[in-house]
Amino acid sequence: MGRKFMEHRVNIIVAAYNAEHTINRSLKSIQKQTYKNWKCIIVNDGSTDKSLEICEKFVQKDSRFIVISQENQGAAKAKLRGIKESKDCEYICFCDADDKLDKKYLDKLLLEAVKNNADLVVSNVKKMLGAIKFNTFIPECCKRYGIYEHEQIMKNLYISYFGITNLPGYLPGKLYKTELLKLIQNKEAVVRFMADDLCINIQIIPNVKKMVIVPEQYYYYRIGGGTSKFMPTFMQDYYAYHQLQCEMIEKYDLEYKFTQYSDIEIINVAWSWFNMCAGIGKYTDQKLKVEMKRIRELPLINLALINLIDKEYDKKQFLNNFFNKDYDTMIRKLREEMYRRESGIKVKLKKKIMKIIK
Repeated sequence: MGRKFMEHRVNIIVAAYNAEHTINRSLKSIQKQTYKNWKCIIVNDGSTDKSLEICEKFVQKDSRFIVISQENQGAAKAKLRGIKESKDCEYICFCDADDKLDKKYLDKLLLEAVKNNADLVVSNVKKMLGAIKFNTFIPECCKRYGIYEHEQIMKNLYISYFGITNLPGYLPGKLYKTELLKLIQNKEAVVRFMADDLCINIQIIPNVKKMVIVPEQYYYYRIGGGTSKFMPTFMQDYYAYHQLQCEMIEKYDLEYKFTQYSDIEIINVAWSWFNMCAGIGKYTDQKLKVEMKRIRELPLINLALINLIDKEYDKKQFLNNFFNKDYDTMIRKLREEMYRRESGIKVKLKKKIMKIIK
């Protein structure tokens, strides 16, 4: 496509918070893009480490980098700020401050967007821990090249934002037409950290007229970070996202399966939250019981339990105990499961040590 192809400007949004150990690599991967007509908007979300200092070095050497600093408001607001600040560009994509892009990321995705006049191009993601690459779960529709029109998207792919993984839910690994993201630039962020990407995608996907999926993995996602930490906004954020799901179901008059999958997802989130509180959070039984009572009284949790009580569910015992407010049994079962997991880890560790000794 030559010179005409190079006329399409892409903005890359990087939300950064205390990423001094990883952001240099992320920004270098952007700088190495084979497609050169881009601008990178880094939203420094109140970092207290050397993240800003590292970003400013890139700004000094390459005018395509821009840094915008704000008080810490969370990843969701930082990304929305990046969207709002994106001007004079036809397309927008995202790169997390601890991930990196394949050098042909923009070239490959932009080619599909321009060639097919697509509102959204989706590529697969490769998960990495350091230099080690992991086999990544790839949804069936993402294993092959495909072009999807609006009706197909709403029927087969939109359900991905209601608990069924037919399409990756995150913002990275995708290229968006700017006008698509501008639809939500002035909306309030309903979450602070968790489910921030899902909240944006669930609102804009119904406006996608054409989507292209490419099976190649052009985005490298770093494993680690929050998965081993206590995340205080986990339940609050996912409950807010569940509220948004309910709004979208009503707005677009979606069929019943969307409600059922959404209800299953929020009860699974509650189960994960209680595990997190009991484990990493080190809640006492009394504190855990108070938290279980608080979550049980939330209107949409109560409604989800009512909707699911007579349905098949893989955590049926938990569902029944939660529905019946049998918190003592819930805590006892939770502690027993934690003990079994910890014992299993110790046994595996002992076996590994014995192998080394031998």
